[in-house]
Amino acid sequence: MKNFLTIIYVYYNTPKEILDSVDSLMTACIKNKYEIIIINNNSPKPLPAFARKHNITILDNKKNYGYGKAVNQGAKIANGKLLLVVNPDTIFQNYAIDLMVEKMNSDKKIGVLGPQLIDAHGKVLHSISSMPNLPDILFALSYINKIWPNNSYSRKYWALGIDRNREFESETVGGAVMLIRKNVFKKIEGFDERFFLYFEEADLCKRVTKAEYRVLYYPKAKVVHLVGKSTKDKKFIKQNYEKSRFLFLKKYYGFIPAILTETFLRLPTYIARKK
Repeated sequence: MKNFLTIIYVYYNTPKEILDSVDSLMTACIKNKYEIIIINNNSPKPLPAFARKHNITILDNKKNYGYGKAVNQGAKIANGKLLLVVNPDTIFQNYAIDLMVEKMNSDKKIGVLGPQLIDAHGKVLHSISSMPNLPDILFALSYINKIWPNNSYSRKYWALGIDRNREFESETVGGAVMLIRKNVFKKIEGFDERFFLYFEEADLCKRVTKAEYRVLYYPKAKVVHLVGKSTKDKKFIKQNYEKSRFLFLKKYYGFIPAILTETFLRLPTYIARKK
């Protein structure tokens, strides 16, 4: 019996990439039926006309609401029992989605499943990590990691030394492609919409685990991720990354630890500006 899933794209400034990604679905999902929902987050570059001529549901936002809120919009109207949350700058390899669905169905306790993400040359990307907890990120996300990259905290956070060609339970999986059970997504109330961009997948995975479901990294399914196609604005990226990191820390550790941690992590940038 075929499964029915909903594939949710959040579109922003990637007209060519979303065309290629949707095309790749035809050979990635053969055994299962699916619907496609595209949330257009007020993209300056218009959504390609093909999407409006095919059987694709499109939600046009009047402003950019961020990634998590856009996905939540799609999930509310999704008909599938499984949600495949996808960045437009991805290309699925043959049978990748079928393999993901098959694995998900093999264990009802798998709440989130992430494939192996590779670049355009086939190099495995670092799409998995441990949770951005304290004290780990004081080492892994600071200048300490640059001068002492092999410290135990960084190794734990970046999951260094782990064979990325074998499946294993991970604390987080990359948000570029995530297969999620709709009932689990609904149970944890979806993405926390306060995260505009970055750290939303870590927060979601943390709540999935708390709900006693597994987060699985599944490298048998492979997806090419063309990183950073939606924006090359480094200032925008940095600001949203830091804001979301602070929000994550505040949510799970409180305001004072979050402020102290962010001060420490941003100190080198502040010093550099003063010079």
